[in-house]
Amino acid sequence: MKGFVKNEGERGVFTLQRRLNPGSTLSFDDAYLTVGEKSGKNKGPSFVKWLRESYLTGDQWVFYKQEGTPYFTSQQIEQVEEKPTEAVAPARGAGTVMRRKASTVNKSSITPNTIIEAAFPEAHDLIEKCSDKTVLKKALALSQHFSKKDEHMRHLMRRLQQVY
Repeated sequence: MKGFVKNEGERGVFTLQRRLNPGSTLSFDDAYLTVGEKSGKNKGPSFVKWLRESYLTGDQWVFYKQEGTPYFTSQQIEQVEEKPTEAVAPARGAGTVMRRKASTVNKSSITPNTIIEAAFPEAHDLIEKCSDKTVLKKALALSQHFSKKDEHMRHLMRRLQQVY
């Protein structure tokens, strides 16, 4: 096939498995080897038209038969731009908001660190309010690593027995 497409835009573009810098050209034969065989199009004007409609859309791409001779006339370009877009039915379930089954997440201010860092009278109140087994277990494990937290540990063990 004779002809080529030229990138007359201001930016380089990666398309058709290669980088096309501003001012660079791509022959129709190279484009056919890249995407034409897979598309099932025959070489010739039908492939070039398909290439312009599907891959190289936009004002930056100019198609030439030879240097200085445009491949498409201005009337043909206007016809492609005025072509109405086909209405496509959305996929089933498209646009629906996915929600978790448990929409409420317990965000308690009582954490193992807050229990251990608190003085014992405050920690006593926090432990009594907390009914989450994992928080109590983690606080118990933390209390074993800190010195002077024996009272915390004893109270946590009692509370875990109550919760279980």
